Amino acid sequence: MFSIDCPVLGHEVVIWSEQVTGLNRTAHGVAAEFHCACGSAAVALAGEGPTSGRLIYHATYVTLTAAA
Repeated sequence: MFSIDCPVLGHEVVIWSEQVTGLNRTAHGVAAEFHCACGSAAVALAGEGPTSGRLIYHATYVTLTAAA
């Protein structure tokens, strides 16, 4: 588990292992892909250096509807 500052909810939220959808090793550390508590897809970077612990992507929540 880890926490992020959610820009949609406006406060810190805990991300549990069930919310993580992928882990990718990058040149800057491990990128964790997950679904935030607000419902948005997001990516946070873990590792050493200036980008450590940063939220690097947070999609806005979009409700999709099926067209008839």
